[in-house]
Formats: sequence, C-alpha cells, structure tokens
Amino acid sequence: MDPTEVPTQRNAEPPGPVFVSGRQHSGNSVITKILMQAEGCLGFIGDNGYWEHKNLINKVQYPAARADRAVRAMRFKENPELGEAVRGHLPGWIRAHPDADAREIYLEAMRYCTEISGNRFWLQKSTSYIFYADEILRAFPGSRIVYLMRNPYDLCASLKRRHARNQRRADFLWGTLVGWKKGVRIAHAMQSRYPDRFRIFKYEDVVSKPSQSLPELFEFVGYAYREEYTNVPRVNTSDNPADWSGSKLGNDAGGGLTGFRINYYDTALTKVEKRAADMLLPRDLVLETYPNLPHTRRSGHRKKTMWAILLLAVSGIRFSLSQFGRYKKVPYKSRYIIERTLHRARA
Repeated sequence: MDPTEVPTQRNAEPPGPVFVSGRQHSGNSVITKILMQAEGCLGFIGDNGYWEHKNLINKVQYPAARADRAVRAMRFKENPELGEAVRGHLPGWIRAHPDADAREIYLEAMRYCTEISGNRFWLQKSTSYIFYADEILRAFPGSRIVYLMRNPYDLCASLKRRHARNQRRADFLWGTLVGWKKGVRIAHAMQSRYPDRFRIFKYEDVVSKPSQSLPELFEFVGYAYREEYTNVPRVNTSDNPADWSGSKLGNDAGGGLTGFRINYYDTALTKVEKRAADMLLPRDLVLETYPNLPHTRRSGHRKKTMWAILLLAVSGIRFSLSQFGRYKKVPYKSRYIIERTLHRARA
C-alpha cells in the first residue's frame, strides 16, 4: 500500500499500543508528536513510568485503593481532563473486577480514554520502558516498542544546557552515559528477539532523512503516514523543557524537522568533558553505532585524562546525591527506589 494512503475502512482491527522509549533527550518527544498525528491515535506525550510502579500497585490489597494508586502512577500530566474521567470511571469498574492487577487496570484506563476521546488506538511515550521491554511486549499483545537512539555525546551536551539554564551544578555524564550504554545493549537484544515488534530508530536519521525514516517508522507501528506529519514544532528542547506544543519557541525556530542539533556536542562540551565521556563509554559500542563522530577523528584528546578523572569523581558524587533527592515527593519512595534501582541493575 502507498504509505501516504489513508485507509477508509474503519472496521479494520486497530493497531496495538505503541510505546516510544529511549534515553532522555533522544528525540522521544518529537517522534511521539509526529506519530500522534495519525488518524485515530490518542497520544500521551508526557513521560510515563507506570510499569515501574506495577509491583507496588499489585501489593495493595483493597481493590479501590489499588485502582487509586494506579491512577496516581499514570499521572495524566498533559491530559488532566482524561485523568479526571479515569478517576471517575475506575471505582465502578474495579468493583466489578476486584481481582484486577496493575496491567488490567492500565489497559482498562487506556481503553476508556481512547473511547471517550473518539479515537481507536493509543500511543505512550515512556523513556524508561527499555528496562522493561521484554515484560511490556509479553504483557500487551500486539504492542510495539520504538526505541530512539542518539549520539551519547549530544545527550550530555543537551543535559548540560538544561542544567545551565536552571543554574544547577549537576551531573550530566554518569547517569546519561551509563544509561545510554545499558539501554542500547538491551535494545539490540530486543530487536533480535522481537524483530516485528521492537525497532531501533536513530534520532539523526529521523531528523536528517525524514522522507526515508518516517514512512518506515509508520509502517512498523501500523499507522497510515502523511508527508505533512513532518511539519511539527520543536518540542521539549533543552531551551524549553516540557514544552509539548512548541509554543514557547519564537517565530524564527522554523517548521518541520529543521533546527535539530546533530554533533553539536563538539562545541558544547569542553575537551575535558569529551575525554571523560570517552572513559565512561565502551569504545567498541560507540564505533559500532557512531563511527564518524568529529572528536574521535582528531588526535590529542587523550591528553586531558587526569582532569577527566577528577571530573568523573565529582560528577559521580553529584549523580549519587541526585538519585535520592529526586524522589522526595514520591509516595512509598523507599520501596520504589529500591525496586527501580535493583531492576535496572539486573536488566
């Protein structure tokens, strides 16, 4: 079928749920923004960590309390009206299904949201789900996972810019690069295991060659593609984080897939920072995925090793402190942090 052709038969079985994953700042938001334009798609662009709470939700004995905790974990940050609708719907549903677990509650919530919004299928951005990819694919029949991979040095540059805007002296190396390394290795394993349901897409290919990458992406998830879907604003950038509409950008930002940064780390990171990143990343994996990075083609970048070791020590302390500070407002945070950390370490 022509990828630009929109199906007219509305009774066809709708695609299963799609989860967009990848390291933070890898283009997950813009890909979600593009995909959710598909006819009949209900898209959730606010990040969702629901599956990280699954085990704790299932431990809640009383059905009403279990449903309430599930709704809180779903967040609905960018769709508060749907969140309120689900909060009104689930108490009656859980009384009829008192043994429903976290998975079944989530599926019912998404089914209800899709129905009342007049859509036919749903899409969720969920960056952390790479660590649960095997569970997700087994738990949701017909589901697909799209994994966005981006040059890890650009990820560091993006996070460095975000910290600078917030006037924070925080880690942008350890968490980013250790997570990137583990995520990419899991993604390669999942793509080999589930070639029809898990697919890696490079951020750089999507933004520089959309006419090739996007039809393939839409075909993979089972959505009908239109060329005008590329005409999206830049969203959730390092300059305007959590801006899902692109409304905070000026008129000079351009339209469509323009202005996205590729290899801008080469000027955004110092030589010491690049050397520190080199030391954290497996060279074979970097060369396999990004063989032509600017700084790796130049000699002399190893001369900053001693300063890089010092930077890594400071960054490691900052990273450790931030992991505990970020969960101050999370209910049942101690159990959540322990379960989340152990799961990621074992993944």
